[in-house]
Amino acid sequence: MLPGKTFISIFISLLLTVSSFAQNENDKKLFQEAKKFFEARKFVEALPHFKQLNENDPGNISYYYRLGACLAMTEQEPEKALDMLKMTLNAQPKSVEVHVFLMKAYLLLGNNELLEKHYKILLSSEDEVEISKWVELANDILNQSQFVAEEKMEEEKIALIAKSNLDAKTAAVENPSSNLKSSEPETVNTLATNGLPDKGAKSVEVKTKTSTARSKTQVSRTIPIKNVKYAYAKSDVNENYKSELKELIGLMKENKEMKLELTGHTDSNGTDKYNLILGENRARTVQRYFMNNGISASRISVISKGESQPLAPNENGDGSDNIQGREQNRRVEIKIINPPAFLTVDYQN
Repeated sequence: MLPGKTFISIFISLLLTVSSFAQNENDKKLFQEAKKFFEARKFVEALPHFKQLNENDPGNISYYYRLGACLAMTEQEPEKALDMLKMTLNAQPKSVEVHVFLMKAYLLLGNNELLEKHYKILLSSEDEVEISKWVELANDILNQSQFVAEEKMEEEKIALIAKSNLDAKTAAVENPSSNLKSSEPETVNTLATNGLPDKGAKSVEVKTKTSTARSKTQVSRTIPIKNVKYAYAKSDVNENYKSELKELIGLMKENKEMKLELTGHTDSNGTDKYNLILGENRARTVQRYFMNNGISASRISVISKGESQPLAPNENGDGSDNIQGREQNRRVEIKIINPPAFLTVDYQN
């Protein structure tokens, strides 16, 4: 027969084992439910589940990562979310989806540079299935960052105007005499023939009129617009095209009503779905370049045609790759929707 203390120890050990087993079973059920929410992008519903799971098992990287993702997507504790996601990326460097949630964390922290960096990393992945699964959410986050950037620019502009008006009012208060002089009409007395004021003459007020500047007449001009071309599976704007794009940006700044349509194209490598995504991403990189240079996103529409409209054959007659043809097909076409009357556009492939 076992001594009393030994029996109690064994009994407690059994209780702990049963309790641990029950806890594990509960966690499994909780995880399955949380995972369903997560995969359905219902991050608000998934968050409390992963908080509980992470408390129960802090060393579980799956719980830890998803908690960080949920915090980011529900816009809670962005710095904590960022730390959790960065640690996850270190543990799982090939993960595609973690870059999406890092983008969201950087959006909340106002770091668009790192946001765009992770967007590019996501697009450069070789896992087409994962890219197609997450790229729509990534694009939404990217668009949010662009909208926030535009709002910030507008706020800064309004603040600058307000400051300018305040400075003008302050100057007027501090130096009222100069303000009065400038606002008083100029008085000219009629002179008698001897050069002295004529007593019978009335003073005549001469008010200075502000001359209105004539609007500048636009001189007819022609602008060449070339397709922006890309390396295989890439969507970054090549430096070679930026000087031409800047000329178009300058034209858009001069003509505030002018709008563009950007159409992204690919070669035939990859699936139809992947190429539609890649085509859109290429067009959006051009759109972002315009936005980063002061052009509103509302003036630039984005379309993707994927591989459906090649300029040249992707393959030679013998079935081998037509390298030059594929280079022609990996492009973004830029079209001015409403060119001003003075402008002739020379579209070039």
